[in-house]
This record gives sequence, C-alpha cells and structure tokens, in this order.
Amino acid sequence: MSKILNQDDLQVFNNYFSLEEAAPLIELLKNHDIQHVVESGEADLIDPIYTGSNVAPLIAVKLLPKDFKAVRVLFEQEILAASDDFSDHHLHQLEDEELREILLKPDEWAMGDAVIAKVLLQQRGIVISETEMKAFQEARIEELHKGKKAHPLLILFYMSMMLIGPFVFLNILLLAGTGMGVYYGFSKSHDFNGDSYFTFEPQTRRYGKMMIVVGLVMGLIVVIFGVMGYDYLLEPFKMGYLRELLNT
Repeated sequence: MSKILNQDDLQVFNNYFSLEEAAPLIELLKNHDIQHVVESGEADLIDPIYTGSNVAPLIAVKLLPKDFKAVRVLFEQEILAASDDFSDHHLHQLEDEELREILLKPDEWAMGDAVIAKVLLQQRGIVISETEMKAFQEARIEELHKGKKAHPLLILFYMSMMLIGPFVFLNILLLAGTGMGVYYGFSKSHDFNGDSYFTFEPQTRRYGKMMIVVGLVMGLIVVIFGVMGYDYLLEPFKMGYLRELLNT
C-alpha cells in the first residue's frame, strides 16, 4: 500500500466499539490495498453533546473520501458472496416497512444492513429494483446535505454561557461556547458516497457564526479588563464618582 502523504485527507468512514467488530472491514481494505488508518479512541466529543448520548465509538476507520463508495460496494459484495441465507440474522425479525426504512436511511444502520434488508425483502416477494435503490440513495443524500438543525435551547445555553462566564471568572465557558460556534458554523460531514457537506442547516450555521462574534467581543472585553483592571473600568459606576461628576 502506498504511503498516505497527508493524513488530513482521510475522513471517518465507519465507527466501531471494538477492533473485533471492525476486523471484517479492515481485512477487506488490506486485501484490496486501499489506503486507510485505524484510530483507537477516535470518539466524537461533539456529537454526544449535541445528541445527549454518552456512548461513543472507540475505533474509527478512516479512508480517502473518493474510496467511500467503492469500499461500500465491495463490503456488500462480500456479504452476498458469503451467504444468501439471512434467516438467522437479527434483521429477519423486522417487518417489511422496517426493512424498507433501512433502504431509505442506510447511514443510520450498520454497514451492510441495507443489502441484507434488500435480500430479505426479495425473499418475501418485494423486489426493489436498482432504479429504486438509486432513487432512495439520491433522496437520502439530498436530505443529508440539508444539514441538521441544532436545538434552539442548546444554542441559547451556549450563548448565555459565553456572556456570563467571564463575569464569574470562568473564561473556559467563553472558550467552550466559541468552540461550539465554530462547530455549528463551519463543521462538515461526508455522506456515504464520500461527498462533503455542511453538518448543520443554514439557520444553525448563522447562529454558530453569531456565537463566534459574541465570543470575540467578550474575549476582547476580558483582555481589556485584564489590562486596565476591573476597578478602573468600574469607577464610572461608583456612587462617589457619579456625585462628583454631577457637582462639577
């Protein structure tokens, strides 16, 4: 396998909770000499905050985005080559509509589940043509590219945290809020074909940029307070100063 010149070009293709779970994909990548990196402890520290989940994957398999689609096809081909009997598979317990939902949103399921769902539907007499599968994928990609919408209360929380933090001597809250602004405003994701898109929808991105501006303004105020001193800046608000000013 040729050396990867720039590791930053690699993006997370799939996450797993153990190396054993990731082993089939890693073996496939090695067998086909596909550039990849396996990182341990590559848990997304932002999405659990956004989703409210405290469970994060421990293993990340990273590929070049241009290889996403080809690797997914190879993986599905290996599943079909290994067996066409999925009567013992856990997806066999699902109803027809639930299996169809997997085809509509394959990114929300384990890799390979879509092709198994398609086979199970065919065995039940429900044939999904390649044209339909392509239409499903195009519709899902279009939906993904619209971006997620952050909860307004979360944005309000982070904004309040940024405004209050410096005044209670917790500048870390200002930094955290600004970081979330960058995340909301500029973070990108990759769809299952490897194409990049903004993670969040336009309105959320605008809020994120607003949070960055607030963070910069509050950061400037913190610097000024640090240089000039709190007593000097608060002097105009003291009663003695106001009485003296009124008497002149």
